[in-house]
Amino acid sequence: MTTPDTDTLSPFDACWLAEAMRLHALDTADPARPSPPVAAPADAAAILALTHTLARQHGYPERVQRWHRHARWVLGGLGVLAALAGFSAGLSLVDTESRSVNVLWALLGLIGVHSVALLSWLLLGQVSGGAAGRLWFALVQRWGPGERTLAGRPDPLGRALPALLARDGLGRWWFGMITHALWLFALAAALLALLAVLSLRSVNFTLETTILPATVFAGVVEGLGAAPAWLGFAVPTATMIEAALSPAAAVQDAAAGRAWASWLVGCVLLYAVLPRALAFLVCQTLLRRRRARCLPALHLPGFTLLPGLKPVGPGIVDPAPAPEAIGQVAPLHHVHSHGSLLAGLELGADMNWPPRGMGLLPAVAMEEHVDTREQRRALLSRLKSAPPARLLLCVDGRLSPDRGSLRALVECSFFAGELRVLLLPATCPPERRAAWLQGFADIGLGSERVFTDAALAGGWLNHHD
Repeated sequence: MTTPDTDTLSPFDACWLAEAMRLHALDTADPARPSPPVAAPADAAAILALTHTLARQHGYPERVQRWHRHARWVLGGLGVLAALAGFSAGLSLVDTESRSVNVLWALLGLIGVHSVALLSWLLLGQVSGGAAGRLWFALVQRWGPGERTLAGRPDPLGRALPALLARDGLGRWWFGMITHALWLFALAAALLALLAVLSLRSVNFTLETTILPATVFAGVVEGLGAAPAWLGFAVPTATMIEAALSPAAAVQDAAAGRAWASWLVGCVLLYAVLPRALAFLVCQTLLRRRRARCLPALHLPGFTLLPGLKPVGPGIVDPAPAPEAIGQVAPLHHVHSHGSLLAGLELGADMNWPPRGMGLLPAVAMEEHVDTREQRRALLSRLKSAPPARLLLCVDGRLSPDRGSLRALVECSFFAGELRVLLLPATCPPERRAAWLQGFADIGLGSERVFTDAALAGGWLNHHD
């Protein structure tokens, strides 16, 4: 694992910080702010430099350092447990009472279980990376420095790492490397325990069977010992195999014991340790290559919300997209209601509410000023649940008409039998009045549905069909 420095980061750690700052920008973004288009992939270097600077302000590089240190401690702890388990397994292969080693049981214990685990990784583990590696990562995430909260949400730094590992097989090969490393710890400890016992004690190697002939064992022993023999390991002869099958042989001669010990060690090295070491090297090589070319995924939302982001490139190449059409107000339509509703849309704080001179009856429902996005959504929800027959929206004629206000009129018109507008105040500047009337005409709201007199507007609201 690479230890990140607060000034010089590995490509992987730089991408980790970039992903964390992207999630942080999404968490803290104003929901009312429209999301700008995502930067081009050519801006990756600028994004990495900017996110590094922003991450230092939040102390993220130091926390990445702590994460790496904690990950090493967790891996070291699991390695110790794996080594203890392997050492115990190696010792258990020797029967302490009879001082004998059952050759086939030793092979099944040291090679058989490992071979099944390695085969399962070859078939399934390349997708998930391996159970031991995922256990390591779960422990690191569970008790590591990444489990913090930001405004009630999971910490962006802790959420960024799993998202980053899911890309380009990073997690698959990282977890696989950890899985194979732990298996190597266990196999090396088991082999060390076996060598210690064979070096310090005199043991007999036995083959036990009830119905199988000696030729079967001879074929198995010679077949498994062929490849280790190329590396200089001994292979028991047919006479040694027959003697190991004889229960009358209480003590083996020294030559037979050394041959069996050499054969067993050679089989463990060649059929257990070597395949696991090759798998470890493959995962480590692929992980290094992918980590070296790790880049932030600029197609994901959030990078353009980063503060201080400057556009990079020769300038505007394509024309700006055409503004989204506002739409047209709904025509008059029947609703299952005879009620009336009055609401103010972005009115100035100095205006009376309700407007003076309207003379509203108690039956007319009234909303407060609708200024924010949340208040507009609340108004739409009320209209959807109980559409009024008549809806009057008051607008401030002293302001310039914008697309948001006109779009709100269009949206509300679909949830009322008839929509009309009261343009306030009556003394608004003529140029602004003309601009509003033009905006109303653009969305299909004719002058006959626009009031400039509060009394006439109140009379329309009070009227019931």
